[in-house]
Amino acid sequence: MTLSQGDEGLTLVFEGQRVPPTGRAFYSATVFDAEGETGVQLGVAFEGGKQSEYFVFDFTEMVQQNLGSEAILSGDTLRARFDWSAMPALQDAGPASWSAAFSLNGKDVGLCPKDQMESLPFPG
Repeated sequence: MTLSQGDEGLTLVFEGQRVPPTGRAFYSATVFDAEGETGVQLGVAFEGGKQSEYFVFDFTEMVQQNLGSEAILSGDTLRARFDWSAMPALQDAGPASWSAAFSLNGKDVGLCPKDQMESLPFPG
């Protein structure tokens, strides 16, 4: 799992796990500023192999913004870009740390970092 920053936003990439044709698959990353005060969850979900959600959840405002975007799938790689317009506070503060998870049917099966007790420094 990687997270990168560009002029337009953040790009989340998961490699090594195809979207399953049945059940629910959820790909997410949690990103915070250096102070840990401004943060978002970036999420893409699939139900029965079809994308069902693509969103940014703002932890400060406690608001989820559903986006009209679609993840790019190529074999066992998922790539999802989240525009700064959906997370202006994080853009202003600057991302400093992140963690990610892949869940199948509500159970985490892939975590980055593996113990999820600490976040990775940004960029990652």
